Amino acid sequence: MSSTRRFRSLRIASGACSALAVAILATAGAAAGAELTWDGGAGTLNYLDAANWTEDRVPDLANATDTAVLSGGVAVTYTPGGDWLNNSTFTITGAGTSWTQVEGIAWIKIGRDNGGTPQTGTLNILDGATFNTGTSGNFMAGNGGYAVINVSGGTFNAASSVTLSGINSAIAVTNNGSATIASLSWSQGAISVDSGGVLTVNDGHVSVAEDRSLSLAGDASQINLAGELKPAGGLVQVSGGTLTASLISFDSVDTSLLFSGGRINLTNGTSFDGIFRAGAERYVDFVGDAQGVLFLGGADPSNALNLINDGRVRYMGVLDPSKFIVTEVDGGVEISAVPEPAMLSMLALGGLAMRRRRR
Repeated sequence: MSSTRRFRSLRIASGACSALAVAILATAGAAAGAELTWDGGAGTLNYLDAANWTEDRVPDLANATDTAVLSGGVAVTYTPGGDWLNNSTFTITGAGTSWTQVEGIAWIKIGRDNGGTPQTGTLNILDGATFNTGTSGNFMAGNGGYAVINVSGGTFNAASSVTLSGINSAIAVTNNGSATIASLSWSQGAISVDSGGVLTVNDGHVSVAEDRSLSLAGDASQINLAGELKPAGGLVQVSGGTLTASLISFDSVDTSLLFSGGRINLTNGTSFDGIFRAGAERYVDFVGDAQGVLFLGGADPSNALNLINDGRVRYMGVLDPSKFIVTEVDGGVEISAVPEPAMLSMLALGGLAMRRRRR
C-alpha cells in the first residue's frame, strides 16, 4: 500500500476525532425543555424522590422533556422500578458526586428508538463525579438511537457489559477521566481516549469493524485491554499514550492499525510474535512522524524480526526492514522506527539495526 494512501487515512482519522468532539459539545449543550437540578429537598439520596429535584419532579429524560444536573457532592442511588432511560442530557459533576443503581438488574439505556425515531441521549460525567452501573444487568449506549458518553475528569464504572451501537454514538474519555467496564459489545460508533484519559476493558476481546473507530492520543492516556485488539475494517489509530492488549489479531479483513506515536504493549509477544493475521495486507503501520514504540512482552529479537520481515509491521505502508530498530529490554523487545536523521547512515550499513539496553 502506498504512503500516499496511508497519509490519506491519517487525515481521515484526525477528522473523525474532530467530529467526535463536535458531537459531544453539541449534544452536551442541547436543551430539551426544563433543566432540573438536584436540591435534596426530600432529605434523602433517592434519585426517584421528586422533592429532591427543582420543580419537585423527577427529570423526564426518557421522553426528552427535561435535562438534569446532579452536583453538590451527593451519593445518589437509583432503585429501579424499570429500566433507566435517557434520551436527553444527564450531567453528573463535581468531586464526591455519584449515581449508582442499587437492587435489581434493570438495564440502563442511553439514546433509544422512540416510536420509530432515533433519539440521542448524552451522559456527562465531569470533574471528579462518578457514575456506577451497580447492579444493572447491561449498559446500552445507542439502543436504537444514538448515545454520547462523555467522561471528562470523572469516573465511569460498569460492572456489567457495555453495549455501544448507533453510527453517531461515541464514548470519549478525556481530561484524566477513567472508564472501567467489565466487557464491551460494540457494533457501531466511536471510542476516543485523550488528554490523560484511561479506558479499561476487563474481559473479552475488542473488535473494531466497519462503522467503528478507536483512537488514542495524549502522553498520559491509556487503553488497557485484557484480551486481544482486533482491527477488522474500522479505523484504529494510536498517536500517543499507551495501548495494552494481549495480542493484535487481524483475523477478518485487510486493514491496518495506524501508529504514529505513543506506545503499544503486547503482553503475549511470543504467541504469533504478538500479531496474528489471516491475510497479507494486515499490519501495524508506522505513519506520520513514526514516533511510536511497539513492545512485545516475553519475546526475543527473532519475534520482532519475523514481524518486520514478513510485513506485519511496516513503515508508511511499505515492507522495509531497514526502517526499524529492534531493542532488547527487560521483559521483551521493542520495535521502533529509525530516527530520520540517522536514516541515511543506517541504510549505508544495509540492514536492520539491533541493540540491547535495559529499561
